[in-house]
Amino acid sequence: GSTKLEYGCELDLGFSVSRGAGKAFVERRLDEMAGVSIYFQRLVPFEAFNVEDGRALAYDLLLKVKNSGQRVERFKMVAEKSSALRELCTRHSWVKATLGTALEGSLHRNKPVGTKLVCVSDKEAIQIG
Repeated sequence: GSTKLEYGCELDLGFSVSRGAGKAFVERRLDEMAGVSIYFQRLVPFEAFNVEDGRALAYDLLLKVKNSGQRVERFKMVAEKSSALRELCTRHSWVKATLGTALEGSLHRNKPVGTKLVCVSDKEAIQIG
């Protein structure tokens, strides 16, 4: 089955709260909501993935990362915690190498690889990018 969760947050800080304090409060609540959403998104199995789940996974991969090193580290962490991504990387060993190279920002012009996608090695996956 599936679970639907609605997360609500009421903001009534009154007039005596500074704009900065209000902004900090809202940012904390948004971080909490994002954390809850990411937690449940990571539980979705590979077979149940759809376009929206793929988008959510992409947001998860790039959440609060500022450079390529952080993107690669975030990818490693998400690949361990996301049920679907972990299963995809287990089924196709080349996925980790390809996505890692893309997130690292070190893609080059594509080189032709004479093999079926199922048989792609990690080295070829990096070359394909």
